[in-house]
Amino acid sequence: MQATELRRQARTRPGPGQIPLSAGLHAAGPSGLREMTARERLDAELDPLTLGGHRVR
Repeated sequence: MQATELRRQARTRPGPGQIPLSAGLHAAGPSGLREMTARERLDAELDPLTLGGHRVR
């Protein structure tokens, strides 16, 4: 059990040059932007699939 704990600590320890992240979760506040409509969300998801204005199917 002690060996398992040592391995876990070694995995979670930041390496050289890494900035440690805090373990606490922070809730994001409101952005001030309006909610996207279903159509806007769909368009935003499909937009990366477009090439030169034409959708790839």
